[in-house]
Formats: sequence, structure tokens, C-alpha cells
Amino acid sequence: MPVNSSDDSDEINPYDAPAAAPDEDQQATSNKPQTPAWGWAFFVACLAIMIATRGGAVWGALGGGVGGACLKISQNRQIPVLARFLVCAAITAVLWGVILALVAVRREAVNL
Repeated sequence: MPVNSSDDSDEINPYDAPAAAPDEDQQATSNKPQTPAWGWAFFVACLAIMIATRGGAVWGALGGGVGGACLKISQNRQIPVLARFLVCAAITAVLWGVILALVAVRREAVNL
């Protein structure tokens, strides 16, 4: 029986090159969640609170935190797109409603 018969499929050919492993950079980019454009729009809308309230650490932290939450929600592929969009819209609307109410109360207090 010859050594290199075509019936022996279990033999390993030492001259075959091993399959190349994917680059670490390619793995890192393929595992990153993709953010839809509307996710970035909600993030910017939340960060705009800093501009509307003329800055400050509290407003920046609030806008940045809620904006970051909208980004994470928009990247979650386990939730349908419409649901993700509506949740981000609701979060942003509630945040802006609270901010506008606080600004209105402050203006009333100053005018007394």
C-alpha cells in the first residue's frame, strides 16, 4: 500500500499552509456596534442642553449621560429599530421637558 494514497483523508500534508488568523484590528472593528445616524442625532440633541443652559458641569453630565444612554440603546440589535427609536425619542423629550420646566421655574423665581 503506498504511503500517499488518496483514500487517507486523515493525513496532514506538512506542505499545506495553515489558515491565517484574522488580524486583531479586524476583530476589533468587526465587534464594534454600529450606531445609526438617528442615534447620533439624539446624542447631539441631549448635548445641546449644555448650550441651552449656558454650560455647567451638572447640565453637561446630565446631557452627556442621557446622550450616552441613547447611543447605547440605538446600538442594541436585540430590540427592533422602531422601538429603539421611540425609546430614544421619549428619553430625549423627557429630558428636554424637565430642563425647560426647571428654566421656567427659575425665571419665575427671579422675577418675584
